[in-house]
Amino acid sequence: AVDAESFNTNWTFGNNANARSPSVDSDGNIYILTFSDLGNSTLHSINSAGGLNWDFQFNDRYSFIAPMQSIGKYGDIYLGVDTLYSVSFDGELNWKTDIETDIGILTTHDIAEITSDSDGNVLVGTFDERILVISNDGFIKHDLKLPTGGSGGLNPIVVGDNVIYASIFGGSGETGDAF
Repeated sequence: AVDAESFNTNWTFGNNANARSPSVDSDGNIYILTFSDLGNSTLHSINSAGGLNWDFQFNDRYSFIAPMQSIGKYGDIYLGVDTLYSVSFDGELNWKTDIETDIGILTTHDIAEITSDSDGNVLVGTFDERILVISNDGFIKHDLKLPTGGSGGLNPIVVGDNVIYASIFGGSGETGDAF
């Protein structure tokens, strides 16, 4: 952590260069995902002073790339690469759901983006251009395949009265598309 005024380092955490950008919850807790090429990934919960609250370890088929992460409406943390995990605020596993795509082994991972809506559902954009709506207890409620014609990942976002917008990256187009 760096002081925004003095630019002095307040504290550091870990020494793993393989990490995603951190997420911060409404209480100031920081969540950092680290991963290794050995099949192990860890979600670290750190307090604002730099102390470790807890670690949650998990394995994904493609753990050599950083998992995606998002914090939901009720404080649960959602993360994964080919399996979606829901982890409680205190570091316990709520549930996990396998995410299978049409691309399968041809891609390095299945989950392109994770977000949630105002009802507590989790939305997962996949690399085979689908949006999965998953209930807050881990069941797939909807599986929407978008007619993009490409082969990139979808990034869903929910706004207003549960309207889903999605952009595609990669794909067959030069700049991508939005739906």
